[in-house]
Amino acid sequence: CISKSPLVRDPYEKRYVYVRDSQVPFAGEGLWAKTDIKATQVCSLFNGVRQHHLWGSTAMPDNQAWSDYRIGCDKDLDLDIQQAHMSTHKYRATLAHKTCHSFTPNCHFAQFWHPRFGLIMSIVADRDIQAGEEIFVSYNYVMAQAPDWYREQWFRHTREELEWSEQQIYSWACRMYKLNGRTVVITPPSRDSNRFQACGICHDHVGQEDYSLRCKECETWYHMSCTGIEVA
Repeated sequence: CISKSPLVRDPYEKRYVYVRDSQVPFAGEGLWAKTDIKATQVCSLFNGVRQHHLWGSTAMPDNQAWSDYRIGCDKDLDLDIQQAHMSTHKYRATLAHKTCHSFTPNCHFAQFWHPRFGLIMSIVADRDIQAGEEIFVSYNYVMAQAPDWYREQWFRHTREELEWSEQQIYSWACRMYKLNGRTVVITPPSRDSNRFQACGICHDHVGQEDYSLRCKECETWYHMSCTGIEVA
C-alpha cells in the first residue's frame, strides 16, 4: 500500500510546488515551483510502494520489470510509483514523481525522514529557484538498462551541450562496458546533422562502433555487413 490517505497532500509540499504540463516536449506533466525556493531547501517529497531487496533469496529475484519511477532509497529498499498511482487523481500525497529528468538539473535526490511516511526520498534545490520555474532532477539511470528516450536525451546532450566528438562518445561507451560489462547502444545523430555519416548502401548512420570501410575514390563509408565482404 502506498498510503492510507493517497489523496491527502503534504502541507509543506502543497506550499511550494504544483503539477502542470512540462516544458519538455512529450514528457507529460512536470513539477513546478509555486513560490521562490532557496538553494539547499527541500522542494518536494518522493514516497512510493516499498520494495525490499532480499539478498540471496530466490523468492524475490532482483531482476524486476523496468519502472521509470523506481528509485533507490536505502541499500535494501527501493520506492516505486506503480501504474495505479501515476495520476494525481489517484495519488497526490507526495508529488516528486512528477519531476522531469534533465542532464543539467536544478535539484537532486536526497533521503528524508517524514513523520507520516518514514524513510523516503526528497528533492533538494541545487540553486535558488524562482516561482513559476520548472523543477528538474537527473534520474541517474544505468545507461545500458535505460529506456530509449533516456539514451536519446543523453547522446543529444553529449553532442549539443558537451560538444563531444563521435570518437569521444565511442570512448565513453567503451569505458562503460569495461565498468559493468554491459553494452551501451549509441543513438545515431540526426540525419540533418553534419555528424551523420550515411552508408552508401543502406543509408543508415555509420558509427565509430560499426565495422566499416571507406571508398578511397569517393570517400563514402559503408557498413561491412552491407558490402557482403567477409571479415577474416
